[in-house]
Amino acid sequence: MPVLIALMLLATTVGAATYLAHDGESPPADDVGHAHGESHPPETRGHDHGAHGHDDARSWSALCDGGVRPPAATGARIPTRLDAMLVLDRLPRIVIKSDADFNPSRGVRSGSGAPDDPFVISGVSTDLVHIADTSKWFVIRESHIGRLILDWTGPGGLVHANRIQSLETNRNVARTGDATAAVIVDNEIARVKEIRHFDGVVARNVIGDPLEARPGVVLNIAGFNGAEFTRNTIYGAVDMKLHGHHHSSSMCARGHNHGASDDGGIVDHTVRHIHFRFHHNTIRDPTGAGLRYNDLNHAGDDRKAASEQNEELEKPHVHHTRVSIDNNTIEKSSLRIAIFNAQDERHLHSEGVLVIENNTIQEPAVGSGLVVQAVRDASVVLRGNVATKPLLRLSGESGILLDKLRNTQVLVAANALDGFTYGVRAHDFDANTTWRVAANAMNGVKHPVYWDSTVANPPETEGGHAGHRHETVDAVEVPLDVSIPIVRPAIM
Repeated sequence: MPVLIALMLLATTVGAATYLAHDGESPPADDVGHAHGESHPPETRGHDHGAHGHDDARSWSALCDGGVRPPAATGARIPTRLDAMLVLDRLPRIVIKSDADFNPSRGVRSGSGAPDDPFVISGVSTDLVHIADTSKWFVIRESHIGRLILDWTGPGGLVHANRIQSLETNRNVARTGDATAAVIVDNEIARVKEIRHFDGVVARNVIGDPLEARPGVVLNIAGFNGAEFTRNTIYGAVDMKLHGHHHSSSMCARGHNHGASDDGGIVDHTVRHIHFRFHHNTIRDPTGAGLRYNDLNHAGDDRKAASEQNEELEKPHVHHTRVSIDNNTIEKSSLRIAIFNAQDERHLHSEGVLVIENNTIQEPAVGSGLVVQAVRDASVVLRGNVATKPLLRLSGESGILLDKLRNTQVLVAANALDGFTYGVRAHDFDANTTWRVAANAMNGVKHPVYWDSTVANPPETEGGHAGHRHETVDAVEVPLDVSIPIVRPAIM
């Protein structure tokens, strides 16, 4: 046990987690999956964000000290649909595909493109804003936008106080620019179609439609490194997927630009670091899908692609992945990890840290509350989470379900699980997987801790191993000083 705790102490000091591998088996039946693809308006209606500060906005390695900061935004208000018809300047399309394209005919009102004097696009109503392959700094604010595409725009973007129908970043197209690491803050966005290879900050947005009965996936995160999603209110499901070919040479370093086929050998692409944090968000999804992290189709997202042309991406490599999903509230749905550290023939080794901490999972419509499945070569911390079964739902499932773990160390501590048939349920662990269950509160749970014959090792407790296979054990009271400190910057 001291070895397990020491490993987790070491692994979690960065404050994120890693991705796991899939051993070719189908997900268990419990995985329901997700459906996948200078004009200020008048005081009519809208949301006033002028009182919010923006000191928390950081891009490129948002989780690390010293991240590049786009210019701060000041008081601004999201325009209404009425504003779009009566007040805002109408431009059918704004397309900027080089630094030279920033000019008044494309909606630019001011600025030189420098960090302290960004180009400003504001107060417009348009069907499309498409900015690509630029090194300039820019601000898009107080506008009504049908489709916003930021393709390979680097660190210099700020998207603030807009009404946006659809958002996409870093599409899989040939490019010269660096990955978009913009700050996207205080907007209302109907759907994030795909925020791909993103290295910036998404904060305090309203995403989705609160009146939609079956919204599906409204926030699709496809590849991230140094990115941070925080304090968003999301009406619909969230799907986040790792892309192994979007990475850095070390933790907290700037992501690689793989737009060129050759970088002269100056970058080592055989060691791939990825880190990501999703925290303090509220997800309201009546369908039960909620939040899913996955690493499906790993090979397709780990090699060369239209946007990733470097030949070195085809070589055998090592992954270091750190992911933290913490302090979120998920209403009527579950939190699900479906493959972390996917197995692949070109992986020399993979290691990861996955921290799921202090989340509240309120009355998931279907299935279990928190599901972690198909994980390998990782340290996993499940701590301080609260999961509550709907009062009128007859099938209780599990508060926490652990399934298909390989060469993984797991700590399940200080969680509160209410009303489920199983508190913590384990299935299919290999002999190199160890797990510790400590100081969890169980209310109305029939089987507090349960595992079957597919689990090689019983759970560890303060007094050693607890019980035998197929048996249940009561939650073990363990002093809370077993808690693992997680060091990360505070984002308020």
